[in-house]
Amino acid sequence: MNTSMRTMLLTAFVAAGVAACGGGTGPVTSDYTPLPADQVLEGVEHIMTSAGVRQSVLRSDSTLVFDDSSAVHLRGVHLDMFTETGGTYATLTSQRGRLDQSTNRMVAMGDVELVIHEGSNAGTIRTEELHYDPDQRIVWSDVHTERIWPGGQTGSMDSFRVDDRFGNFTMQGYRGYAPQIRF
Repeated sequence: MNTSMRTMLLTAFVAAGVAACGGGTGPVTSDYTPLPADQVLEGVEHIMTSAGVRQSVLRSDSTLVFDDSSAVHLRGVHLDMFTETGGTYATLTSQRGRLDQSTNRMVAMGDVELVIHEGSNAGTIRTEELHYDPDQRIVWSDVHTERIWPGGQTGSMDSFRVDDRFGNFTMQGYRGYAPQIRF
């Protein structure tokens, strides 16, 4: 990424962080001294689009920015994924994450919970690490994952891959409840 593009992105993140602070002029009460980041932003929102259409909105409680990297580290992650008509079809939360600003690829880590709100694959996925690539339109995990179906039935798997509309699941090592599939 060239220097001017990096500066524009960093400026956008700083502006978002300042806007999220509510305009207060009081002293900062959080101590960020032990953090290795070049900049720490609170309450950041990152909107991911494809061909001008909003695909998802990523929010974090705090964002750590490093001058020598296109990746930002996130704490307190919340991601909403949208349908073409603007409805929320999936919501992800995790303790932390990493976003590559040059590709919009994201990794959520720590108590990851993905709730799929609609469709035949509605339900909840819980894991410790989940990847999302909006350009390739895939979501995956290569670590143990729990699947909770709408009726409360559960299953677990060693890993999975799915398109970002959750319509085409590929699971490895699946054990537990399996809904009846009708053709």
